Amino acid sequence: MIQRWKAMKTCSTSQLQYEQEAFYFQSLNYKGYWTETDPYSFTISNKGLVMVYNRLQEFFNMIAIDFSSNKINGEIPQVIGDLKGLVSLNLSNNILIGNIPSSLGKLSNLESLDLSLNKLSGKIPQQLTQLTFLEFLNVSFNNLSGAIPQNKQFATFLDNSFEGNKDLCGDQLSHKCLDHARPSFSSPSASDDDD
Repeated sequence: MIQRWKAMKTCSTSQLQYEQEAFYFQSLNYKGYWTETDPYSFTISNKGLVMVYNRLQEFFNMIAIDFSSNKINGEIPQVIGDLKGLVSLNLSNNILIGNIPSSLGKLSNLESLDLSLNKLSGKIPQQLTQLTFLEFLNVSFNNLSGAIPQNKQFATFLDNSFEGNKDLCGDQLSHKCLDHARPSFSSPSASDDDD
């Protein structure tokens, strides 16, 4: 299904076109046309806030997926990284499992990513540090573990972006990571000397 979302695979707004609807009407005394320019309004969760877009043109450059609170289960497919035009992705409050796909690091236009309130596990992929436009990140209340990737962008996210992941550590949390940069050497055991 995701492979068919061609408009979301583009990063150029010039490739996206909004066509106005023209309607013909006729009555006993009058014939004419009128154009409907903004017939839609949208309500989505964006950057942690519920936002209403009353005019389609406000929403035009906002390529978004909001599948929050839908009881979706299973893993997030790697192919979601092909939707390079995405600006906002909200998959929060579902029953998603598995790892956060590293392919999300290819979403170079992404400004908002909400994966909170799921059952995701494993580490936060280092590839997410490549998302230089990312203003809002929420991976709270999952089963994530390991160190929070560190760069200038990730340093802007507060502890509430990561809370509720008991095995997660990092500068943003009270649970700091141990320095694992140095290799550990174990002393030979007595059984090794017998060989």
